[in-house]
Amino acid sequence: MVNATDFQEWLKSELEKRSWSQSELGRASHFTRQAINAVLKYRRSPGFDLCLGIAHAFNLSPQEVLVRAHLMNPPPKYDPYTARILHKIAELKPEYLTDIEDLIDAKLKRQKHPTNGRVIARTGKTPVLNV
Repeated sequence: MVNATDFQEWLKSELEKRSWSQSELGRASHFTRQAINAVLKYRRSPGFDLCLGIAHAFNLSPQEVLVRAHLMNPPPKYDPYTARILHKIAELKPEYLTDIEDLIDAKLKRQKHPTNGRVIARTGKTPVLNV
């Protein structure tokens, strides 16, 4: 279970890892040392803008910092095969996406409603139904 102190502990460890002071993070993130201190002392929630500043200062993705601050849900985790497929789909031109969706819909329909024992043989790309 994630608790409210996770972000502050993470931020403290990032400062220590870099040997940075709160003032240095404040300058690099374009926030005041007082704003950084308020977050570290649990007097203030990090907020969206501060998280973006911290991401910039630490050279991290905004998504990573926002997830750690519980301001954004983490991205879903996919197995390597699904991740490769999604990556390939993301590279397609928009006009091809409806074709992919139609193919997936057809496969899901076939999966929900099998051929009831009938064998479907494929010759080339044209399916042939043997009854």
